Amino acid sequence: MTQPQTDQQPTTPHGRSRRLWRWTKRLFIGLAGLVVFLLLAGVVYKFVVTKIDEYRYPAPGEMVDVGGYSLHLYCTGEGGGAPTVVMDSGAGGNVLDWQLVQPEVAGFARVCTYDRGGAGWSEPSAQPRTSEQFVEELHALLGNAGVQGPYVLVGHSLGGTNMQLYASQYPDEVAGMVLVDSALEDLDLLSITQSLQGSPVWIKIYATIGVVRLANMLGPVSYPFSQLPPDSVDEALAILSSTRQLYESADETSSIGESFEEQLAAPMLLGDKPLIVLTAGPLQLEGMGLSQEQMDQLDEAHTRTQAALTQGSQNSEQIIAEDSGHYIQMEQPDLVIDAIRQVVDAARHGSSL
Repeated sequence: MTQPQTDQQPTTPHGRSRRLWRWTKRLFIGLAGLVVFLLLAGVVYKFVVTKIDEYRYPAPGEMVDVGGYSLHLYCTGEGGGAPTVVMDSGAGGNVLDWQLVQPEVAGFARVCTYDRGGAGWSEPSAQPRTSEQFVEELHALLGNAGVQGPYVLVGHSLGGTNMQLYASQYPDEVAGMVLVDSALEDLDLLSITQSLQGSPVWIKIYATIGVVRLANMLGPVSYPFSQLPPDSVDEALAILSSTRQLYESADETSSIGESFEEQLAAPMLLGDKPLIVLTAGPLQLEGMGLSQEQMDQLDEAHTRTQAALTQGSQNSEQIIAEDSGHYIQMEQPDLVIDAIRQVVDAARHGSSL
């Protein structure tokens, strides 16, 4: 029997190649469209959740103009008279870092915490995000808000670098100091310490599309916020996840070498004013992608530089917080409160620690 004739032609290699290219192109266009959709969805999600967070968590303090932008200042307590305690957070931190310390200090002194430009509830600043600029911002903030000195300066991590520079530039305003595991100002190890902070570029990308906020909402509570009471965790993570806060954190981290250079060029000399250096116990660096040699270098430098900080005053003491990591104010707040009390009392009575 004769088979019916058809018009179908055999598929040539060239034809198969063209069809494969068309399907590949459609796949890439589809994937690109999906990526764009997800990015836009992330931006919209971040905008909405930011507005919700702003409504749920209003600023606890006041906004003070410092020259074209406003900083958030939170002052509590009245007792005991001068000096006033002023506290500064580490890189990427805000006033909530001190929530376990400030209420207790307010029982024996006037105490103020603040957010650097762009951090917490403060408006962003277009100025360089280095210690020299932070000192000028803080000086203007205290002056414009009418916060009377002299001050006992308390600084954690990068805040410790800032407070040392403040004491160097405005020595007559300083009555004493508490350094809470102040930053490791070793320029030779800067590349290692910066690698632990993550890429500033990726931090900003994740912030813009809401990845950090979503992760904080869905994932387990990470250190150091796991040290906070449960009812404080949501607020701390919400403020930490804001685009403004994360941009500031990225800029502070990328400029931290300049901050160290500025402070090292103008070391503080407190004379016989009281100084307590609170130092965290052995560094916990396992699982952070460092070699054993790098971990040993950081641990040795941390021990050496913390001890050297006591040379900033003839009336100084170092206390090792053996049971704490870097955030002593969250893990052992009583140690920080007691150190501040000792320095305030010594400043009031002109006595030794």
